[in-house]
Amino acid sequence: MISDTIASCSEDSKVKIWRRDQGSDAWACKVEFSIGVPAWKVSWSAVGNMLAVSGGDNVVQIYKEAANGEFEVVSKVND
Repeated sequence: MISDTIASCSEDSKVKIWRRDQGSDAWACKVEFSIGVPAWKVSWSAVGNMLAVSGGDNVVQIYKEAANGEFEVVSKVND
């Protein structure tokens, strides 16, 4: 089964990972987590296995999907 994945973020500090099943064309939020500050931007790595999240504290957090499907911080970058 093929699916598409996107990430979204919001000022309420939430990051959501959405997946679309191409068979049904329905989108669903599969993972939601908070970064603790307003989230301004999300960006997938070129191969799509890591997610960069920038927030209102001027820190970029790098997340990677764990075997259990949850996203965990693997790195933080300050100015």
